[in-house]
Amino acid sequence: MSLLEAVVATVILALVGVACLEGTQRALVLQQRAEQRTLALQQAESELAAVTLRADEVESTSPSGRARLPQRVARAPYQPAWAESTPLPVERVTVRVETDGGRVMQLTRLVPRARSLPPTSALAPSSVQP
Repeated sequence: MSLLEAVVATVILALVGVACLEGTQRALVLQQRAEQRTLALQQAESELAAVTLRADEVESTSPSGRARLPQRVARAPYQPAWAESTPLPVERVTVRVETDGGRVMQLTRLVPRARSLPPTSALAPSSVQP
């Protein structure tokens, strides 16, 4: 083997090594983005469930002990165009969670309004005697 062949083999090996390291680095970046997205989705779903169930307080940390991401909860009456004349007992709850990378995860759910629900005694049939 001549010196030229050894140099060419070394250069080829170096290029292959650099390509493998770049691929590993890209995979790590994708994995971190997926982790951030999953964390934001879990937090948004948790907050949305708490709002839907009308929980008064939500924990300030996630179950893993990490600090929660910045979030915003918005409530708005839901009135579709086809029901303009009739008010619906529904409101739209939107939870927006911002990840560390500046990306935003937004979840929206329609939930019944608390003040428009009938009392439980109104739901029981009056003609039924125990």
